[in-house]
Amino acid sequence: MTTDSYCELAKPIRWQTQTELDATPTPVVRQIVGHNETWAEVCR
Repeated sequence: MTTDSYCELAKPIRWQTQTELDATPTPVVRQIVGHNETWAEVCR
């Protein structure tokens, strides 16, 4: 796929399980939440 659309390239990041989320360091969780919030604002 060739595209330059942010919305096509930057899909939301989701955890598969609560255990996976629990194992993710807090700073990484903050970055992912920020990414997902940006995606929601720009792409919806």
